[in-house]
Amino acid sequence: MPAGGFEKPKLSCCSFEVPGGKGFALVGYRESYTNGGKDLWFVRTSPSGDMTDKYHYGGNADDGGRALVLLEDGFALAGWTEEGGEGLQAWLLKVNPFGVVVWEQLLGPGIACDVVLSPDGGLIVVGEGADGDSDGLLIRFSESGVKHWTGAYGGSNMDELWTVFVEPEGNITFAGTYHKGDLTKKEEMWLVKLGLECGD
Repeated sequence: MPAGGFEKPKLSCCSFEVPGGKGFALVGYRESYTNGGKDLWFVRTSPSGDMTDKYHYGGNADDGGRALVLLEDGFALAGWTEEGGEGLQAWLLKVNPFGVVVWEQLLGPGIACDVVLSPDGGLIVVGEGADGDSDGLLIRFSESGVKHWTGAYGGSNMDELWTVFVEPEGNITFAGTYHKGDLTKKEEMWLVKLGLECGD
């Protein structure tokens, strides 16, 4: 069923348990109803795809969502914002089951592309920088939103981390694109596995 009004279908989706059955959650962006620009949109549906809840976050500038993960007490939403006059900023929000923001963090220039749970109950975010020569970013947070560790990965050109997976024992694997530093500036798919010591 249409969730209504998304300018572009750049959405991420996950399933979640609700009393009496399952449903779906989606995050993306759409034109703002009131503020101008785009807002991050968070939508929940029934198992059959009927929209049950919709929430939007942002101000007068452009904001959007790229990924989400189900938590025990809500959801974590990852994306970007251009609020505050600092240009494009990676953005992470935790919302409760009713869509109320519990906390939010600006992660620096760029876009937060994926977010997953870590075995210790915290969050791991990957993304891309905003500059042409920036590295891909991997950031670990505690359950309460305190930044625990930040790592930059890549070479001398712009590199991006698109998705991340965490094994039960804590190993982190991310995938993205890597731009070679030679004259060809060739873009290649990129897969990296980090050990248990990452960020400790």
